[in-house]
Amino acid sequence: MFGGTAPAFAAADPLGGDLLHRDVRDLCAFGPRRTGTDAEHGASAWVAERLRAAGLEVRLDPYPFRQWRLTGWDVELVAGTASAEVAAFPRTVATHPIWNTRPAAGEADLVYVGSGTQKELDRHDLRGKAVLVDGKVLLNVFATYNADGYVYWNAAARGAVAMFATSDAPGNLVRMIGMGRNELDANPIPAFTVGRKDFGMMRRASHAGTARIRYRLDATHVDGVTHDVVATLPGSRTGKDGIVACAHTDSMFDGALDDATGIAGLIGLAHHFAARPRHRRPKPMTFLAVTGHDTGFPHLGVRHWIEANAAQVATLSGFCSLDHLAGIAAEDLGGDRPVRRGGDEERLLLISDNALLYGLTAQVAVKHRLFPSIPAPEPLARANPDLEGMFVERGVPSVNMTMAYPWYHTPQDTPDKIPPTQLARSTRAYRDILEAMQRMPSGWLRRAETSPRKR
Repeated sequence: MFGGTAPAFAAADPLGGDLLHRDVRDLCAFGPRRTGTDAEHGASAWVAERLRAAGLEVRLDPYPFRQWRLTGWDVELVAGTASAEVAAFPRTVATHPIWNTRPAAGEADLVYVGSGTQKELDRHDLRGKAVLVDGKVLLNVFATYNADGYVYWNAAARGAVAMFATSDAPGNLVRMIGMGRNELDANPIPAFTVGRKDFGMMRRASHAGTARIRYRLDATHVDGVTHDVVATLPGSRTGKDGIVACAHTDSMFDGALDDATGIAGLIGLAHHFAARPRHRRPKPMTFLAVTGHDTGFPHLGVRHWIEANAAQVATLSGFCSLDHLAGIAAEDLGGDRPVRRGGDEERLLLISDNALLYGLTAQVAVKHRLFPSIPAPEPLARANPDLEGMFVERGVPSVNMTMAYPWYHTPQDTPDKIPPTQLARSTRAYRDILEAMQRMPSGWLRRAETSPRKR
């Protein structure tokens, strides 16, 4: 029924690269797993079956949410008497922080506002205009124009009718990336990310003073349903002091790096811990597969599970977020193809303010050659406020060892770019952290946590 059932893996190392990579391929075969779609529902059922095959108690927990649904779009650059197709790709706006509540169509002058700082916005009359926003995507993840939605919301407040931003991906690839806060039905204007080459064409045409953009976006919000997959493994001690490991099932495109690698690691770790004697697993464990991180951010992620399990969250020993476990290392030097350089990509160690957890994570990262690694304390970094960020806010010691390559959030985030050996190293690093959490006396790790309220 589902790929990778128990008999096929009975004799295999659940943390071996070949097995983990097979789960990456099987999950990517569902295609784009946008939250609330048939593909996401099928993928969530597949994850549940794989966790059930490990011997865990598994349930699918459905809940309603506000789903963005796209019908179609067209974007055309109109410059004088000539027209050129623009590689704007809002097909995955469902996974984007900018959401549109109803069909939008129009034609407007283009205004280039640089990186969208206050001074740059103040230089222009944006009323009735479409703004062009430039920027860089740091570590292949963090767009310089998306902090708190500053550019989007300020451009809309100044009367702009649409926004177009470079996706800063190799060649003319369109990378879907956040541009700020998402107020769902209340978002005022359509926004598009644009391929690097075509963005340059739009910018040049804007400077010539004769450019207009013609756009059509057919989209709406509907009431949808998604699922958390909740798999539990009892410990030898009952009650408090549990541990949670989590990955997200949804994806922009095929989503090999983001986050089929995390789901594969979650399944492998579930098999690993389920196979050990219960007396060597004193603390209860929850393996959680959520949706809405890429396609619903920041309203979904772990929010539903946390709200439904507030008492349990208050006593947890620790939380591990498995997000972007492995991918080939490459440098985007501005050409059509990134230059592959071997080794690992730069990795962020997103760790709550906890000296004990920081020391453990740094030691594990060196042991499994997860470097170069950059410590980024939470919640100051605010990288994933819907995943580890929500646990950190509640005083739960949390860690996420994440990385991204130039194909992140593009159609080229595919399984062939996931090295099995690196995937195995990353998963075993999480194994070591979870085993250390299991060994620590009750309350140790939590007492080492600095409360966000004291920062």
